[in-house]
Amino acid sequence: TVSGATYTSTGYQRSLQSALDKAAASAGSSQGARTVTGAAAQTQYGPVQVRITVSGGKITKAEAVQAPQGGRSGQITADAVPELNQAAVT
Repeated sequence: TVSGATYTSTGYQRSLQSALDKAAASAGSSQGARTVTGAAAQTQYGPVQVRITVSGGKITKAEAVQAPQGGRSGQITADAVPELNQAAVT
């Protein structure tokens, strides 16, 4: 969780888990890297949705494809999302 971005962090985690579940379900059907998008998680300030690339059982890339926008939410999102993306890969 990123301090000051609790709703975005929680939504990110829910969407990330959804993407991981999809990746695990399709693990046997494809070889190599695969990219999956998690379900959009609704938060108080807007939806958060995460797309990940998985290779060799590890997340190699993570990006928020939807996140709260506008006003203060946009500022918080701009600060939090890069940290959340890095944490998902780590």
